[in-house]
Amino acid sequence: MQKCTMSTFADMKKALPNDRDRKPIIDSQILFRRLLGVSKSRDVDLRNVLQYELAAVPPALFHGDGTMRKTNKADLAKKLESNCPDVLTELPQIPTSTSSAYITDGMAMVQSVNENHFRTFKDLAEMVQKRTVRLLSNPSLELSCVTIVFDRYDNGSSIKTTEPERRGSSTLLPTYQIQGSRQVPNFRKFLKGAGNKASLANYISLYILEHATEYIPNGKSIILAGGFSEGTLVKEATPSGVSSIERLYSNQEEADTRMILHASSMSRDHERIIIQCDDTDVLALLVYYFSR
Repeated sequence: MQKCTMSTFADMKKALPNDRDRKPIIDSQILFRRLLGVSKSRDVDLRNVLQYELAAVPPALFHGDGTMRKTNKADLAKKLESNCPDVLTELPQIPTSTSSAYITDGMAMVQSVNENHFRTFKDLAEMVQKRTVRLLSNPSLELSCVTIVFDRYDNGSSIKTTEPERRGSSTLLPTYQIQGSRQVPNFRKFLKGAGNKASLANYISLYILEHATEYIPNGKSIILAGGFSEGTLVKEATPSGVSSIERLYSNQEEADTRMILHASSMSRDHERIIIQCDDTDVLALLVYYFSR
C-alpha cells in the first residue's frame, strides 16, 4: 500500500528556530506576507498598520536578534569635512591674552602611549602625567587647564559591552590587580577587558592627583573626570592642592558626551576650547552644539 503524503494539521505545528539565547527567530518577510493576506480577507487598513515597524527593535539600528548594527562612522567625518570650504590643519595664532582650555579623551591618551617606553603601571601613569603637564607648559597653546575625561565601566548592563561581545573578545580575559611596581602585561590584550580599563583609569587618576600638584604651573590646573571608582566624581588638581568640582558631577558613562558637558561649562570662562579626540561621535556632537 502506497504511503499517503497528504499534509495534515499536525504538519503546521513546526517549532520556530531559536538563536543562541533560545529566542525565536521570526522571518519578517513571511510575517508581512501573512498580514497582507489577512488584510485582503478582513477589514484591515494597511496604511494604519504600516505606520509602525513590524519588529521589536528598529531594523535600521539593530539586527533581528537585537544586536546593534555596525557602521563605518569614519564616512560621516569625511562627509562633514568635504562640506567645509576651509579645513584647518593646525591651530590658528591667537593673542597671548586669550584664555584657553584643553579637553581630551583619557583612554585615547593612554592607548596612544608607546608601550615600549614603560615597564610598570607607575611608569605608565607617570608618562600620562608628564604629557599632561607638558601641555599646560606649552607657551604656544596658552592653556589655563587640561581636562582628562575617561569612559565609565561600572555599569554592568551598559551598551558598551556590545562591541566586545560582537568581536568575541569579552570572554576569558583575566582581570589584573593594578599596583605601581607591577609590570604591565600584554598592553593591547590588557586593554580589551572593561575591568582592566576601569582599574587603570582609577589608578592613573589617583596618581595624577597625588603627584602632579608640584609640577603644575601657577594659575593652571588639571581636571579629571570619569576615571574614579565613583564615576560621577570630578577632581581638580592645582599647585595648592586637590578639590572637587560638584557642578560637573555627571552619571554619563560615555566620555564622548561628557566631554561636551565640560566644553559647555568651560566656554563660560574661556575664550577658546581645544578638544583633542579622533572619535567621529565627538565630531558630530561638536557640530551640533557649536552654535548652542
